[in-house]
Amino acid sequence: MPPWFRFLTLICTVAALSGCRDKNPPPAPPEAMTTQPTPRVTADDVQRIIRRDFGDARTAEVQALLSRYGTKDWQREPARVHLAILKLAKGDVSQLKLHTETACSDYRDVLSPAEYRRYSALAWSTPKDPKAEQQAMRDDWEEYQSWLARKTPAP
Repeated sequence: MPPWFRFLTLICTVAALSGCRDKNPPPAPPEAMTTQPTPRVTADDVQRIIRRDFGDARTAEVQALLSRYGTKDWQREPARVHLAILKLAKGDVSQLKLHTETACSDYRDVLSPAEYRRYSALAWSTPKDPKAEQQAMRDDWEEYQSWLARKTPAP
């Protein structure tokens, strides 16, 4: 377990014990999306997207580049991160290399723009606009699902 994770766990534990968390948050309206949806994807999804976006002739090359991510114990959810890299690469091998290197440093730096592009832009803004954040979550999720389900490469 990396030292930063132990530190983060300690901070969260102290915050929880000290009562920093609101024990009874107000209920969200039923139509509100209150958390970011997380894609549940598989290695088969990765293979399908590789073939769709890069073609059969480049499959081995793309797989070799993507295999750089997922070798360390802290590199989580390889299929999800590989798909984020593929989405950001848009069928371009040089972009694939760039985003793979980025993921190997910090996988969140590819997940955020690939899965939560609109929401990420709003997340650090002030003042907060809950309705805009909920709409961004919905739009990001629809964009990701549409990209994942698409049958042909992007033009």
